[in-house]
Amino acid sequence: MTSRIDRVRELPCWRGAVAPRPLAGGLSNHNFTVEDGGAKFVARIGGDMLIHNVMRFNEAACGRAAAAAGIAPRLVHAEADASVIEFIDGATLDAAAVRANLPRILATLKKLHRHGTRALRGPVLAFSVFHVARHYRRLLEENHSRHAPALPRLLDMAARLESAAGGARVALCHNDLLAANFIDDGRAMWLIDWEHAGFNTPLFDLANLASNNAFPEELEREMLARYYGGDGDDGDGGSGGDGGEVDGSDGDGGDDGGDGSRDGDGGDDGGDGNGGGGDGGGGCGDGGDGNASVDAALWRCFKALRAASHLREAMWSMTAEIFSELAQDYPAYTAKNLDDFHQAFTQFTAT
Repeated sequence: MTSRIDRVRELPCWRGAVAPRPLAGGLSNHNFTVEDGGAKFVARIGGDMLIHNVMRFNEAACGRAAAAAGIAPRLVHAEADASVIEFIDGATLDAAAVRANLPRILATLKKLHRHGTRALRGPVLAFSVFHVARHYRRLLEENHSRHAPALPRLLDMAARLESAAGGARVALCHNDLLAANFIDDGRAMWLIDWEHAGFNTPLFDLANLASNNAFPEELEREMLARYYGGDGDDGDGGSGGDGGEVDGSDGDGGDDGGDGSRDGDGGDDGGDGNGGGGDGGGGCGDGGDGNASVDAALWRCFKALRAASHLREAMWSMTAEIFSELAQDYPAYTAKNLDDFHQAFTQFTAT
């Protein structure tokens, strides 16, 4: 820990001597709060994590675009193994608070999917939850995971989900919508931790939000109707700094500042340059004609992606059991998410 604190102290973005303080809660990285020049920041130490398909240049690009869209704190400094963002003085949400604040959260996500997409600059990764599952299978088998005997059946189930999810238009998505990645400062709803962000179908963000925050079916249907029916359009998504260029460096890096993170189907749609977006177009999850009703096709796609989101979380944790150096009870987290996945898959097969 001392060497990481020293690494934070050495960052060239500080105006004077700083005293970093560890920030608890992260599942993937080491985070610190830092006060400097009358302002407060969050520094995160952690380089690329190829086992989880995390590359810091991508995280930085997505975090900057999200800040320009007004929904994320400004990225102050970024290097290959370190990043600094502005500190948001607010309440970190739990699952109950996510459910209670659904309209505000949907407004934040619409800003991300529309305005964040258009603010992107430079190369950005795509995210496929099904690619992630195949990647984790190979990694787990090669490293003799205790879960290896169950992997062939889990990937057969994933193939059924992938077939049902179909194709979709894409946008910049967060892809890791844990409750702890939302901060409410009483005025705006902020979104942090862009490790797994990239081009994906917005429907995966909705499915991921539901899977990570225990949405009942009634709330799932309300969410889809609000998002695709136009309710909550942009609203009070947040206000992230000045929305302009960041100072510091243009190296690899990203932002964190809160709790953990993990990682759906993507690639730029090559359209008219206006980016993807959660409303319009054809295909699964594109919103059809904009009506607020949730038709059977959209519902089946959504339930397929919700189940896939649980599987991704379980396989992320299986991998963390082998590779992570953090003091977390990953076996218990794996067991919970596997149970959630099987329940979600059963619900999918009933659609």
